[in-house]
Amino acid sequence: MKLLRVLTAAALIGVAVVHLRIAQDYVGLGTRPVSLGDQFYAQSAAGIGLAVLLLARPHRLLWLAAALFSVASLGALVWSRYECLPVPGFDGCFQETWQADGAKPAAALEAAALALSALGLALSWRRTSP
Repeated sequence: MKLLRVLTAAALIGVAVVHLRIAQDYVGLGTRPVSLGDQFYAQSAAGIGLAVLLLARPHRLLWLAAALFSVASLGALVWSRYECLPVPGFDGCFQETWQADGAKPAAALEAAALALSALGLALSWRRTSP
């Protein structure tokens, strides 16, 4: 289980790093404090926080939180590739291609974090079930 926690934390931190790298480029898209860049900063903080908590004290709720974070991140990324996402304070919506900086690495890391955290959740459930 320790290796699974480390791998999951690494994937979550990878997601955070990708979003930290691109966040500044998107701060002007929308109204602060909920511009797209600000949302990327928040996503980075959440990913790092979950990674630290998962390493410090694994718990079924943390595995669930990591899985939900990952599915939401991946879902938003995929949605924004094919549909227009509304952004508060921005006329119109936001849509990127898969060629945008960070899109493919983010998708791979989010998918990895989702698979690993789902496995961690399943294993934690099995360990505590009668």
